[in-house]
Amino acid sequence: MIIIAAAATALAAYSLYVMQSAKSSAEEAASTFPYCIQIATGGSEYKSIRGLIELAGLYMRSNGTINHAVLVIGNPDQPVLYHWSYMENQFIEGAFGEPPIYCEPARHFLRKVGLYGAPGVAGSNFRFRGYQFSIPSEYAPLVSFTSPEHIAIAALSPTFAPQKSYQCGEALCNYVGITIGFDSKLDGWLDKASRVNQIEDLGQHKGLIKERILSRSSHSPRIQYYRLGPDGRVDTLVHCFEGSEFQCTHLFTDGEFSYYFHHMSADPDSWSDLQQSLITTVSKFIIGRPAQRAVRAVRADHRENAAPG
Repeated sequence: MIIIAAAATALAAYSLYVMQSAKSSAEEAASTFPYCIQIATGGSEYKSIRGLIELAGLYMRSNGTINHAVLVIGNPDQPVLYHWSYMENQFIEGAFGEPPIYCEPARHFLRKVGLYGAPGVAGSNFRFRGYQFSIPSEYAPLVSFTSPEHIAIAALSPTFAPQKSYQCGEALCNYVGITIGFDSKLDGWLDKASRVNQIEDLGQHKGLIKERILSRSSHSPRIQYYRLGPDGRVDTLVHCFEGSEFQCTHLFTDGEFSYYFHHMSADPDSWSDLQQSLITTVSKFIIGRPAQRAVRAVRADHRENAAPG
């Protein structure tokens, strides 16, 4: 009993020591600038701390794929970042990758959150590559800030309603990937004639080029549908297995984002509606854009509202 009590006392003392060290280190690094702290969730994601207690002991410990905690100083769109080191017992300048920012910098941040803080708000609010997102927790959002960078949500076509968790296999895959900018898979996944692939031109289908892919590496013919944009690059690409009930993969870009999702083999006929449905869903998650993008969005909205009825 004495040994157990001593161990518990030592653990409590260590937890308090780490908490006070993190607090002092953060305040010293931030000086008079606004700051905030986000900690690892145990996986490969971060969350804003809700109270000082979350700096104690090993609360900040990650699974090794990201930093234990990130100190964000200054403008959250162009912040100065530090990471927590248990070995050094302090925040050290720099952070792995360019992580999404889940916390909101404020002067004397730790004084405001208190010891235990307030319960967290459902959903995932973060800044990433100049954008601000607010994605309901029902979509189980995930952000990958290492290559390839993307945001994932659990949503099922054709309506892209939230699914709470990711499922693929016999059921229609509900994994939706969102990339800021152009996704190189659009060009890279377009099958072309080669020693391995034979391409048969099947004409046009609902505004898409349709081709049959006969591959030496597969006994099942595949159908690809695609469209080229004004710049000659692929802006829509759909891959399906011919004459089967297997789900199709669908990639496209709207110029601002690129999207990846699945649908059933009968759905290419409504490819444009599917794309617009996903664009509409994702647009609801965006609460802030980079300055240049924001100006373009306002102008586009003005032109739409000013158009004659």
